[in-house]
Amino acid sequence: MGQTAIVLGAGGAAGWAFHAGAVAALTEMGRPLASAAITVATSAGAPVAASVLSGATSAEVASALLRQPTPDEIDAFRATLAEARSSWLRRLRPAAPGMVAGALARGAGAGVALAGLAPAGVFPTAPLRRAPGVEALGTSWPTGLWIPAVALTDGRRTVFGRDRVDVEVAAAVEASQAVPIMFSPREIDGTRHVDGATHSPTNADLLVGLDAPSDLTDVILVAPMTRHPSWPMRTFAVRRLRSELADLRAAGLVVRLVVPDDDTAAHLTGFPRRDAAAIPLVVEGGRRALHRALDGT
Repeated sequence: MGQTAIVLGAGGAAGWAFHAGAVAALTEMGRPLASAAITVATSAGAPVAASVLSGATSAEVASALLRQPTPDEIDAFRATLAEARSSWLRRLRPAAPGMVAGALARGAGAGVALAGLAPAGVFPTAPLRRAPGVEALGTSWPTGLWIPAVALTDGRRTVFGRDRVDVEVAAAVEASQAVPIMFSPREIDGTRHVDGATHSPTNADLLVGLDAPSDLTDVILVAPMTRHPSWPMRTFAVRRLRSELADLRAAGLVVRLVVPDDDTAAHLTGFPRRDAAAIPLVVEGGRRALHRALDGT
């Protein structure tokens, strides 16, 4: 019997909630995240995967990631914004214009190029590592956990947990969520990294590379970003997903795609700021979508 890989893609706060439900469903169906040969966790998927693989429950993950900011965090955000406003001309400078030409020449894609041309974000990434158990992992990487981020030096993708295991898991979790314009790049050993979703919202192409297990037969691909009704990146996410699905299937892999249904998608705009009561609905939407993908119910 072959092995299974699980992909938890990008999706912001909605992705955190949707993934929490999907991961809970995996446990209910006797296929917990820890049983996967490889878990590719990008952006919103990174803290969920790292936390669950550290031993936390999906309910604990959702509670921690989706809680309201503390007064100290709000004060820190306000101070950061005030500083940014006082030096707005400097803040408008592209984050890494020198890497754009080389990245495009290698076929890195428009997302990576835009990450270089966009201004660096102003918010710190530290709150993005608050999922339970992530800090405690240190450099003890859970088996098979791959967290992609993009280096602003050259636009290349680094897959933490595969390419490097000497980096703290929490630092990789921050780097993979460092959305350009919004969050400051996460510096690791002198290199600034940004959101792994700038390369691909799912990075499922990693599963047809030389480093993927040779006996891999199945992929469970959770892609909440492809159904968000208002994100400008949705078109990019859908196109990239189609390309990666074609590559996975051409490699003979059985792919079970998990995306929000219409009822869940209706709650995603402004989530969770405009409607915090929708949190359990999005969590349940992830759970429902995973069950539907695996057993048709």
